[in-house]
Amino acid sequence: GDTKESGSEFRVETLGKEWLSLLISSWKFSDELTEQKMTKLFELQRVFGVFVENHKEPVSWIVLTR
Repeated sequence: GDTKESGSEFRVETLGKEWLSLLISSWKFSDELTEQKMTKLFELQRVFGVFVENHKEPVSWIVLTR
């Protein structure tokens, strides 16, 4: 996805659907409806991940719902 650089400390990228299961599995409460909503937000490119050096997975994420 698109990358925003801020020095070499971290970067924010639009997340693709390959991260869907990781995000949902980390939530204490989720169900089929959660997965449907998140799938739609991924399709709209409203899910962003924060990446740091030496980590392949996002260390945090941001979901823009509106």
